[in-house]
Amino acid sequence: MKNIKVLFIPHPMPSHLIPLISLAKRLNKAEFSTAFLLPEELHEYARNNNLPILNLHHSLENKLMPELTAISDFDPDVVVDDHNYYTGFSTRIMNKPRISIVRKGTIPSESLTGNSRHSSGVVEYFDSLKKMDLTSLGLWNPATISDLFTGDVNIIPSVPSLDSLPVNLENKEAYVYAGPLLLTDAEMAGSLSYSDELIAALHIFFEQNKDRKIIYFTKGIADPPEILKRAEYCIHSLLNNTSAAVITNIIIQNDYDKNRFFYRSFLPMNLICSKANLMIHQCGSGTCNYQLMYEIPGIILSSKCYDRDDIGIRLEKLGAACFILADLSDEEYYQKFDQSVRQLLDHSSLIRHNQIRSLGEIKKEILSTKDEFHFDEIIKGVIAHRGL
Repeated sequence: MKNIKVLFIPHPMPSHLIPLISLAKRLNKAEFSTAFLLPEELHEYARNNNLPILNLHHSLENKLMPELTAISDFDPDVVVDDHNYYTGFSTRIMNKPRISIVRKGTIPSESLTGNSRHSSGVVEYFDSLKKMDLTSLGLWNPATISDLFTGDVNIIPSVPSLDSLPVNLENKEAYVYAGPLLLTDAEMAGSLSYSDELIAALHIFFEQNKDRKIIYFTKGIADPPEILKRAEYCIHSLLNNTSAAVITNIIIQNDYDKNRFFYRSFLPMNLICSKANLMIHQCGSGTCNYQLMYEIPGIILSSKCYDRDDIGIRLEKLGAACFILADLSDEEYYQKFDQSVRQLLDHSSLIRHNQIRSLGEIKKEILSTKDEFHFDEIIKGVIAHRGL
């Protein structure tokens, strides 16, 4: 019996490659052959980590033609993508089944917070499609932005208590929860981030601050203005507490004790989260899951992004994080920030106790969800359903 061929296509950014690598590592090489379509700047990383890649360049500016070429050349039995809004067209044109990774904001029939937004690239692309008569050209005509991301089967890298499906969603059986799709720090080593020098520097930092509370403050890989415009105050406020040490990927003017402040643009999430006493973040899909996996008390700062704020609000309702709205006045924002930090660093506080309890419950749900997720069976089911 011939191997099942799987083509992985991430949105051309490192963060969307990570879940696909996590999925690929679950496949038995005796049964499956895989290939990745990536931006050229990630080819070296892929080769260093033994990922099979196609000699094509898949970029934000040039997506559709490389996808069509990749599907033609590799001839996969199934295409798996993460947040790639051209893949709905390429798989339909080439008549290939599609498995998509979807998140809050890309699931049809969702009701999202009123001030949330999609990325401008997605909106501009969808608006351009609406100006064309695709139906008369014999092409697929997506009715909503969510349609761009929806596959034959849709994998949600989360758990039901956080990413619940809309009540009126059709075809719910096409949605499967996988739990977090993450990598170890060793698997991330390379151009995606990290180095031996960085790991060594962090171990020195942890040793210097072994009697202090470690606070991890990350903006993810984006630059949300709602967070960055207030980040300097927030980090200075954290460093005013001499019993705290801060690790961050946010650049600020720092006149404080350098031994208590550690900055790098990319950081090893697993190592830091295994040491952190408090995590402050923007609630990106991957970032959020590190807080949950390591059961770290957390503060989520609103970025007005379509998926992040809704998950942040949900985590606050579950008691697993404090959520701070971007629309607060500076005075209200800083007041809530400082109060939340004090409460979550105080081991006797009720809010900290409740967060740890809630995080423990979510961690159990994550582990059981991961145990019930079988990627190889999903692929075989999609192929069988298509009769391929």
